[in-house]
Amino acid sequence: MQCVYPCSSCSPSDPTVCLSCVAGYTYNASSLQNCVANLTCTNNNNCVFCPYTYSLSASNNQQTCVSCAAGSNCARCLPNTPSVCTSCQWGYYLTNQQVCAACPDACGSCITASICITCAWGYVANMPATTLTNSVLSPRLTDQVAPSMVNPQPVGCTACSSPCMSCMISPTTCLSCVTNYTLYGTTCISNFQFTANVVLQATAGVFTSNYYQFLLAVATAIAQQTNTILIQSIVYSSSDITMAIATNFAPGSTQAQNQQSNLNSVLR
Repeated sequence: MQCVYPCSSCSPSDPTVCLSCVAGYTYNASSLQNCVANLTCTNNNNCVFCPYTYSLSASNNQQTCVSCAAGSNCARCLPNTPSVCTSCQWGYYLTNQQVCAACPDACGSCITASICITCAWGYVANMPATTLTNSVLSPRLTDQVAPSMVNPQPVGCTACSSPCMSCMISPTTCLSCVTNYTLYGTTCISNFQFTANVVLQATAGVFTSNYYQFLLAVATAIAQQTNTILIQSIVYSSSDITMAIATNFAPGSTQAQNQQSNLNSVLR
């Protein structure tokens, strides 16, 4: 996972939460992303690195950090003309007029209004960027990705399928869920569930060999997938099963009532 600038390293679960910062920033756990711009070098006229949205200005043996124009969305700019961008903040791309324009909503980063390089939160790439070595990037991307590691390839970005809030590999492989759903593995299960207990007239051996067929019969009866069934306990000596079954229908709705009726029928 690519950390979001100004992270040098970041949380494994959130690329925007920095564990350490790049040059020009100081780690501060109470700040946005845990990194704050360090401009003390400007007071001493001995800057070597400048934080995001600043550019290094050298004049009369003095090196200071000059802020890019407010609202320009520049990551870097010409120090003598701060409104002229040389690279852009995340989510923007550099136009031929050297201004930064917003990427499409589905893009995390892009190089034109229609070419995504990475996808925004809630979208997944149809084709990931290719990892290479010793590649050379366009100046438009040098502040956004590591130049020695990634050769950007255009990607198509597809929205994650609800109830996934974020996803990877495919729109249905969830990383997080919308409200009222809980992540189990890579599947979002509704917090509204039917609960059931059934004692089957079967020996432990017969039950074990037909376990999947039992799950499939329950799922089919209420038009759900087997991965929405959470087995809470099994007593093999008596084939006593307690389970919770998620549904996408609202509590009390006609659809949920029909599912409940079908579930009762198949478990009798």
